[in-house]
Amino acid sequence: MPTTLLLSLLSPAPPAGSFEYALHGWGGHLARGRTFFSREHLAHHANPGYFTPTPLKLATAAPFLIALGAAAVWLAGAFAGARLHGEPRRPLDALRARAPPHPHPSAHQRLLAVAAPQPHPPPLPRAA
Repeated sequence: MPTTLLLSLLSPAPPAGSFEYALHGWGGHLARGRTFFSREHLAHHANPGYFTPTPLKLATAAPFLIALGAAAVWLAGAFAGARLHGEPRRPLDALRARAPPHPHPSAHQRLLAVAAPQPHPPPLPRAA
């Protein structure tokens, strides 16, 4: 089992491998038939030729697919809107550009202002 976890973390898609490992181990086996997914998964292990019917898989996945699709559309719209309106390339930069500056400088900004090199005063005139 540790080898499987290590291989899933080192796979080309670590998040997908880790999710698959967690879903199979925790959702499929540790639930011991208490959830729908666990019952279907254990039925597949008992009979390797058994697969959950496709319409049932689609009905189970639909809420997740709708949520992911909505998030993708929103994110794509934010990027496209920022590019079309000539705003900064990243949507969050566009939000930051609209925010007014803070009225009070931070301690770090005050320290930088004091530590910044000051221009030298003009030389004193020489006595004739």
